[in-house]
Amino acid sequence: MPIDATGQDVEHATSVYHGTYGRLRAIAKVPGADQLRMGTTDQGTGKDRILKVTIK
Repeated sequence: MPIDATGQDVEHATSVYHGTYGRLRAIAKVPGADQLRMGTTDQGTGKDRILKVTIK
């Protein structure tokens, strides 16, 4: 979801990983880095995973 330069407004959301990683359980910004950590459950194995995403 694109966020404007002020950080106050968002644009239309675009699905990027639809059906790839399962349902997101939690999301957190990594302090001091342009990254997010996301918790999910792998659809194939049922195991929990933590994903790292770099913010562009």
